[in-house]
Amino acid sequence: MTLTYEQKVYQWASGHYLANDVPNSFFKMSDKEQLEYLQDNAWQPFEDYQSEDIHQYIWSLANDVIMKKVPTEVNIQSYLQDEIKSLKEVIAEYTSDDRPKSRDGSDDFIEGKLDLAEKLLAKIQ
Repeated sequence: MTLTYEQKVYQWASGHYLANDVPNSFFKMSDKEQLEYLQDNAWQPFEDYQSEDIHQYIWSLANDVIMKKVPTEVNIQSYLQDEIKSLKEVIAEYTSDDRPKSRDGSDDFIEGKLDLAEKLLAKIQ
């Protein structure tokens, strides 16, 4: 049986509340059988919980993953703000009298990168 993405995420999330992840066959069970399975396989801290509550906890965690409500390693807004600051420092350096603009196009590349970063930041703000 091939599981949908949502079923795979539910299966993964179930391992946080049950002794083991639900098996693939769980999704072919009736609602009543699923609730019995959750009750019979609850992880020890959740043994006394109602099966409906266990299902709700599993679904809540799974839904957060499905809806991408999880932290990311890089906060794109902070990254773009740092990148813009850094690029402006480089541009300030070559627009000063101390250093002429490069003839190889690398300064133009930096200006283009700054323009793109500013446009992306404006889109997400």
